[in-house]
Amino acid sequence: MHGENPRAFNLVTAFEVLEHVSDPVGFLSSAAGLLKPGGYLAVSVPNRSGVIRLCEENPHQWPPHYLSWWRLRDLARIGERCNLEIVKIGGDILMGGQIELFGKLRNELRTAWGEKPNGLRRAFPRVASFIYRKAGCKFFFPNLGPSIHAFYRKKS
Repeated sequence: MHGENPRAFNLVTAFEVLEHVSDPVGFLSSAAGLLKPGGYLAVSVPNRSGVIRLCEENPHQWPPHYLSWWRLRDLARIGERCNLEIVKIGGDILMGGQIELFGKLRNELRTAWGEKPNGLRRAFPRVASFIYRKAGCKFFFPNLGPSIHAFYRKKS
């Protein structure tokens, strides 16, 4: 077709990338520029409103590793700024084991920093994980897992 970029793609993905770049709007705009009209862009990022809140002390979530934090509304807004139509937006289901993992990590980091652990703090991740799993909470609290995602379509 005349005027169509011969290097354009039907699908471009950026999984767990945006949180590492200093200009996510510029990055996403460039990615959208690689799409054919009607093409799709799939993005996933760590979920700021999800299970990672249990261990904000995790140094892997601090700059320079993560330069930005993301919520579902942030993915919606950045799509609008990049002239992309949202096809689907959502998040991972929180699994009970992730509660235990992030809770234990928090306890280990606090112990490494000199805080004395108490029994309640040590038991909480295991107990909370067990209750979450047995009560079927993943069906009642969607989008609390470690990642969120958006699928965009380039406007024709």
